[in-house]
Amino acid sequence: MARQRHLPRAPITEALIDIQVAPRDGLTFTGLQDSISAPEFGYYVKNSISEGTFGFMLTSDGTQPQTTAQSAQIGLRLHSHDEKYVAQCRLSGFTLSRLPPYEEWPNLIREARRLWAVYTERLLPKRVTRVATRFINNLQLPMDRGESYQKYLHKLVDVPDEAPQAVASFFQRF
Repeated sequence: MARQRHLPRAPITEALIDIQVAPRDGLTFTGLQDSISAPEFGYYVKNSISEGTFGFMLTSDGTQPQTTAQSAQIGLRLHSHDEKYVAQCRLSGFTLSRLPPYEEWPNLIREARRLWAVYTERLLPKRVTRVATRFINNLQLPMDRGESYQKYLHKLVDVPDEAPQAVASFFQRF
């Protein structure tokens, strides 16, 4: 097994912890805003988070389609004063992102625990429905056109030699 070590120039563009919840009954955007805008949170409100939906229904008789559209404010995006952390406090959950330069996992966990304690104390969610982490890496590999990623990264899907080998980007999920 590989030895874990801290990389001083880690390729991590963003590391995040996401917790989705079932909100308490009756929680509104105004209630969230009043609860999270408190100084104890230690972040400033950058902007609100909105969600929009659009729908349409086609008719078989050729008449004009029926459309619907809705939008609502569902959360707040907050930034730490040094702009290294971004917190999203939503009616449906909480996300904390660490922006470059990435430090160490214990630092992200410590800050997430602190903010999660404020979120849960003030918003009283009914239950946690999902917990996830994500690391977004930006690898600047010295590759020539058509060269295989296998030279630098292990455990990739094998691309058949007959398939096009030019790749502008790729996404891999574990």
